[in-house]
Amino acid sequence: MSEEIKVFDQADVEANKTLAILMVIFNILFFLPLVMEDKKDSAYLKFYANQALFMLLVNLIPGLGQTVALICLIILLIGIFNGSHMAIPVVGDKINIIK
Repeated sequence: MSEEIKVFDQADVEANKTLAILMVIFNILFFLPLVMEDKKDSAYLKFYANQALFMLLVNLIPGLGQTVALICLIILLIGIFNGSHMAIPVVGDKINIIK
């Protein structure tokens, strides 16, 4: 079984890294790539917006949700800083609400 490796355009990564970090830390900001006219075409931001939306939903689960969200936060921040496609384990690649 082979997995598709997604590579983001480095110009896209460098231009949007700060916003991606803010979306992952403050999950409620997941909608920003949808409303910011100059960010609507960013595959990098859309990917991390999907991850932030999932984290927002996970945070609603009492007790266990916050622990899982903290682990996911660390994984996603590593991916953002590397400019790579690092999804939340198990479900991160399967969630594509924001397209």
